Amino acid sequence: MRKHSSLLIKPIGGWKTLITMWQMVFESVIWPIANIWANAIFLFVAIWYGLSPLLLLWWIQLTVLDMIDAMYCITLEEEQLSLVPYAVLYRLMFIQIVDVTKLLGTLEELLGLQMSWGKLERIGRL
Repeated sequence: MRKHSSLLIKPIGGWKTLITMWQMVFESVIWPIANIWANAIFLFVAIWYGLSPLLLLWWIQLTVLDMIDAMYCITLEEEQLSLVPYAVLYRLMFIQIVDVTKLLGTLEELLGLQMSWGKLERIGRL
């Protein structure tokens, strides 16, 4: 996104490029911040005021939505329905890890930190 940031204002490829670039900004920057912020508020309210039934219902509704989404994807891919309960783990842990990773990766990119895959060099001997 940094390499092609000029496309956020003046897209070369037309409106499709503009929509794609802004969707990438939303998906990689805005959404992770909003999700982390919402989870922080959820934890703050749960700790400060106690876990109220409405707060628990909010979390359950999001988890049910994740499970419905998982059922849809599993049906499309003709996979086993026994995979659906993993949506609860997704809501509890995985999405938090992914959002924090996205946000840290974006910050590293904005700061211009050098990134690499940590590839080992071969020296040609056994």
